[in-house]
Amino acid sequence: MTQLIKINTQKPIASADAANGIVQPNGVNWVNKEGKSESKRKTDIHTSQFLITVNPNSTDLKYESLLHEALDTFYENIEEFLNAADPSKVDEIQEPTALVDIGPKFHRVHSHMFIRIIHRTKVQINLSKARSFFNRMLGTKSHFDVKWIKDNTVGVVNYLHKARERMEDE
Repeated sequence: MTQLIKINTQKPIASADAANGIVQPNGVNWVNKEGKSESKRKTDIHTSQFLITVNPNSTDLKYESLLHEALDTFYENIEEFLNAADPSKVDEIQEPTALVDIGPKFHRVHSHMFIRIIHRTKVQINLSKARSFFNRMLGTKSHFDVKWIKDNTVGVVNYLHKARERMEDE
């Protein structure tokens, strides 16, 4: 296997093979030790993690079952709520951790969903489309929030499990 050397430049490399030089979109050329161009596609795999909160700001317990149904439907149709630069490069959408909770202080019904997406493209959740979906499913204007979670996966999942345990104790 030929070892490749990375050269940062926006211009074709100066070698006998310069006419065949490949400049990647990020301005990086790859050449072997003899100075000949070779192609090396960057295929970084990324993991994006999101914490989604839906809160109808109500103590009415009817929202408990409505939130369960809305979260299930949201996950079943998650591709409709994603903005992906190249949808074919969304490799995996892992089963989410989700719960419907009643807040201990104001007793408001709300939900949290932690979702992890493995991808090789830019991925975002379409906030407008998702917000409209939850408002329609719940029949009321709800607070909808999505937070991108960098590395504290364990902390978020533990938070969701503690909330679930607190609900089971009541």
